[in-house]
Amino acid sequence: MPKNRFLIALYYFAFWYLYFVLVRIVFLLTYIEDAARLSSGELLRTFWYGFKLDASAAAYAGFIPTLVLMISCAWEANWLRRFYNIYSAIVIVFFNSIILGDLALYGHWGIRIDATPFFYLKDIRTASASLNTGSIVGYILLLLLLSAALYLLYHLIFRKRFSNLKSIKSLWLTVPAFVLLGITIRGGLGVSPLNVSYAYFCNNLFANHATINPVWNVGSGIFDYQQLNKNYAYFPDDSASSYLKELSAKQADHTRLLKTTKPNILLVIVESFTSKVLQRYGADPAIMPEFNQLIQEGIFFDQIYAASDRTDKGIAAVISGYPSLPASSPLKYPNILSKMPSLARSLDSTGYAATFIYGGTLEFANYKSYLVQAGYKNFISDIDFPKQQLETKWGAYDEKVLDKTLEVIQGNKAPFFVTTLTLSSHDPFTIPIDPLYDGNDRDTLFLNAIHYTDQCIGKFIAKAKQQAWWQNTLVIFIADHGSPSPGNSSPEDTRKYHIPMLWLGGAIACKDTVVNALGAQTDLAATLLQQLQLPATSFTFSHNIFAQANPYTLSTHGEGFVFINGADTLRYNTINNTFKQSVPGKDNLSKAYLQQLYADLKKKNTY
Repeated sequence: MPKNRFLIALYYFAFWYLYFVLVRIVFLLTYIEDAARLSSGELLRTFWYGFKLDASAAAYAGFIPTLVLMISCAWEANWLRRFYNIYSAIVIVFFNSIILGDLALYGHWGIRIDATPFFYLKDIRTASASLNTGSIVGYILLLLLLSAALYLLYHLIFRKRFSNLKSIKSLWLTVPAFVLLGITIRGGLGVSPLNVSYAYFCNNLFANHATINPVWNVGSGIFDYQQLNKNYAYFPDDSASSYLKELSAKQADHTRLLKTTKPNILLVIVESFTSKVLQRYGADPAIMPEFNQLIQEGIFFDQIYAASDRTDKGIAAVISGYPSLPASSPLKYPNILSKMPSLARSLDSTGYAATFIYGGTLEFANYKSYLVQAGYKNFISDIDFPKQQLETKWGAYDEKVLDKTLEVIQGNKAPFFVTTLTLSSHDPFTIPIDPLYDGNDRDTLFLNAIHYTDQCIGKFIAKAKQQAWWQNTLVIFIADHGSPSPGNSSPEDTRKYHIPMLWLGGAIACKDTVVNALGAQTDLAATLLQQLQLPATSFTFSHNIFAQANPYTLSTHGEGFVFINGADTLRYNTINNTFKQSVPGKDNLSKAYLQQLYADLKKKNTY
């Protein structure tokens, strides 16, 4: 019958989905003391927000069997029962091994299991050194017992399903079922593919952890952790330390940019804000007239370079002063997020409440899980805007987002720390105003979009100046990253990473000031904390721009990095480990920095 194959696929998906629901119940019962502290609403929401992760994991389990069902529809295929039995037995043992490991390890590690244990299995003897024979035997027996019970349940459900299967007409049902599984694996058809941020729905970390599907988390982590398997160890520790000491040389600094050490702080991270669009760097003044004028009203940092080329990497660089490995992002590694420093956490200890505002979804690229663990308490995202204001592919236009920022600030108590991330200058560059330039090429579309963002910034600052809080507020504009447009700058072109940073507001002590010192996007955190007279020692990769005796920046891309040290620029390819452009005596400085970052990530990636 045509529907028989479809019913097998449907029941198989349901079987695994309900399995993961049961797993969450067992997890909550195992850690009942933590679960008891959750409200009934939070408990229910662990299942609601965990739905996509559970469904995705169930779809992964059913993907190969459904493919086999689909391509064998022209035959009776008596071997299908045997295939399903063997496949299911393997998957049951594999999934149960992950679940049992997760239940055992969560109490020790405080996070859900991911791919890290596989990283340690390279040295199985050392990895198992802390386990006694009784624990290993007990784990194996329990795994076999639970797997046998689950397999028996599977057998009872499916034993009579594999009959009357020959039907070419079943393609009308099995093909759509296969496509739906693929969509479910991805998490839908939206801009953002499924990631662990979907589990972070509140500020209670245990509730968020209970929402995570451990099997999905391991599968996701296996892919993400591959980047850490690339070894960036170039030197013995003592040699690397000597190079790093040269890079970190300090000079005396008595620079005071602020009238107060406790201003309100508004941090605006502008999407794709490249220096190439500013008049001072040769651009048409009509592109960003508002920002060009604001430069004369504030403190402009003339030589800032982005850490990398994506927003997830940019927010880690700005908020945590943390750079990215080539072809990677700190936000890919859930295990390190709580160990990264952050401005929100540093400011929280002095009475600031941190709010993050974005017109799109915070689940994109793991933003939400990072921001929660970075110490942000309040979040505004696409769900907080009227549906009619979500007019672009990414979310709300910048004007609406900045208006929402004003609204949020009005309701905040001083001192506040508000971070706003814009999005209108992101591809596909849709804007609600008439374009500045005619044309549909990428450069023209980008310039029109950044021109719109400039108008929004100008209106926003004009309104902000009328507010009572303005006189005691520091407003910082910085990019999340640069842009290849205009001009299609290559990943090795320094112009792609050159970004503006402007400090404004009533709290600044000087105006129409240009800081010509070389600095990295990651240096914002330490520079700001120094001005607030707060410690920045936990920000290993962030430096006070004014105290750097040997300033440098390192910008990573998919195949390497661009390193600037003083007047010298080096370009290194990490795929073939060669310098395309090198400077004798400075090559080792850049490689030592990359080695330090790799070692720090690897250290944070342990439990």
